[in-house]
Amino acid sequence: MKRQITKAGLMTSGLGFGAWAIGGPFWQGDQPLGWGEVNDEESLAALRTAIDGGIRLIDTADLYGAGHSERVVGQALRESNEEVLVSTKCGFTFDEQSCDVRGSDIFPGYIERACEASLVRLGVERGEAVGVEVVHDQANLLGVENAKRVNGQCSIY
Repeated sequence: MKRQITKAGLMTSGLGFGAWAIGGPFWQGDQPLGWGEVNDEESLAALRTAIDGGIRLIDTADLYGAGHSERVVGQALRESNEEVLVSTKCGFTFDEQSCDVRGSDIFPGYIERACEASLVRLGVERGEAVGVEVVHDQANLLGVENAKRVNGQCSIY
């Protein structure tokens, strides 16, 4: 069953796959924020099962595992022939090597860089079907207004 998820008519499955848990560990200082240690083969198996079962929406974020969730989702997408909509988020800054959250940034230049980095981690070219990039802290109106101004690379729904 498909469901319209945007005013523009974007359609996807009525159920989605939340990919926070497959990101693995990340921290803010000494505070763990991630799910914990993960097994990528088990994560890929779960994604394959979801896609094979008709799930066409995957929700992730650049922050989950400091980019790891997006890389695993990207691998699953490359292994599938199905068209899957990926919703990913940005707004927090982090170090991919140390998996440490450094702060937040919701200004247009950062959002544009975050979108580009998400595309690289997901392994897709600009214009392919990564349908939605949203600001993680959507309650921050400044972030929403800035995101709307990023040259069509970023959409807020």
